[in-house]
Amino acid sequence: MAIAPGSPRTLERMKLKMNTAVSLYPPIADYAFLGNCQSTALVSRDGSIDWCCFRRFDSPPCFGRLLDWRKGGYFGVTISGAPRATRSYLQGTNILETRVRTASGVLTVTDFLPIAAGDDSSSPRPRSQLIRLVRCERGEVDVQIDFEPRFDFGVTTPRTDLTSDSLGVVYGGADALVVQCELGLTQTSHSGCSARGILQAGQEVAAIVTHALPHQLRARSLSAATIRERLGETRRFWQDWSGRCTYQGRYQEQGSAAQSFSRR
Repeated sequence: MAIAPGSPRTLERMKLKMNTAVSLYPPIADYAFLGNCQSTALVSRDGSIDWCCFRRFDSPPCFGRLLDWRKGGYFGVTISGAPRATRSYLQGTNILETRVRTASGVLTVTDFLPIAAGDDSSSPRPRSQLIRLVRCERGEVDVQIDFEPRFDFGVTTPRTDLTSDSLGVVYGGADALVVQCELGLTQTSHSGCSARGILQAGQEVAAIVTHALPHQLRARSLSAATIRERLGETRRFWQDWSGRCTYQGRYQEQGSAAQSFSRR
């Protein structure tokens, strides 16, 4: 039996579909902001990068699930075991630290877009790169890391080729990425890959995405020493910048985070 377009049953079905779609998307206030004066990323409370633009704040995203949950792409860190998470920026920086507790252990995820000081304060040196450090602090934790990039607002589904068990290249249209993860990558689709493993206390793995123009793509791994150096450079840059703030009120931490957003 046909149902009239304006009937109560039709409207109820439309409302149900709309509510289901809306429930997929976290509130925008739940996202933490990362930036380095050039690139930007948004991190959900669930540990997913649902928005990331490299080279310019207004560039088409490489991860854009914020706008389209099915087609937009994401870069996720998922923890098994009904985790409870708290997060904050490292003092005076735009480096996000998320601490996750499960029944079996405690894990810390450190997210940042690398940047270093230039020859003077007006010429910083940002990198077109996103680094996620996943470290087990206590016990053991089951971790899964998913890479599902999409280019040009989801219009271009790129191709991902793994060159080793820890390195892959992604290309399509005017964008290209190098994906690195020491946890061991496996191909999950034409465009995606993932890694999964159990981290013991003291173990740390890095999950890294580096953006390049296709003709400049070089599939190279970053060493642990280089990753730590870039974390240190980024911390020093932001602490030097936020140290110039003279505000001492109750919103000092939020003020420092706002400075990192407005810094150009």
